[in-house]
Amino acid sequence: PDGEHLLFTSRGPGPERDAALGEDVLVRRDLLHRKGGHRQDGRTSHVFRVSIEGGQAQQLTQGDRDHSGLAVSPDGRWLAYVLAPAHDGGLFSIDTDVWVQPLDGAADGARKVTDNPGPDHGPVFSPDGSGLLTRSIFEEGYESGRTRLVVWDLAGGPAVELTEGYDRTIRHATFSADGRHVLALALDEGERRLVQMSAARPGPVTALTSGATLWSFDVAARTGALVVERINSYPGL
Repeated sequence: PDGEHLLFTSRGPGPERDAALGEDVLVRRDLLHRKGGHRQDGRTSHVFRVSIEGGQAQQLTQGDRDHSGLAVSPDGRWLAYVLAPAHDGGLFSIDTDVWVQPLDGAADGARKVTDNPGPDHGPVFSPDGSGLLTRSIFEEGYESGRTRLVVWDLAGGPAVELTEGYDRTIRHATFSADGRHVLALALDEGERRLVQMSAARPGPVTALTSGATLWSFDVAARTGALVVERINSYPGL
């Protein structure tokens, strides 16, 4: 938020090769060898921070699991990310979880926020920093389940599913500038529509667009301005 650093993810060096087999042979001992259009080559994705002035990048996360989907709290103190599930060499899980840790790189302060049996993605901090919005699938082991919106209380209070009773899958979602509402893209009758709902409790979901498929949108944090990109109107801004 202070504009002095950049955050990025990068995959580290690959595993050591078996000298007896040769440099061109990579041995895989679990079932997850390909996912998301790329082969799992034993490298792990971690979060790094670097000054906009340049210099050495600081690695903020540790471990042998992939980190992705970054978000920073409004006060700049906390980092949220999606942590890939651990694999034990057998059947693999798709249960990604969202974690938070201090942005100063103190990985020993990392803690899991989500406790959903299915995958969680797309963390977004509320404007006051008290909650974390995620796109979550409740069904365990079912990657194509309906995506719901959940707000997790970072103080440990109960989570709130905002889309309870709303039979549509959600793609991108974020808070309005004042934090009172959540805006999202919903797959509805062959379109991707911009919808709005309360950020505090389950309730009516109101469609803000119709007759056009939206590709993406964003909300300006300081002014509250809404920028929308439409698929059928290139360049569409």
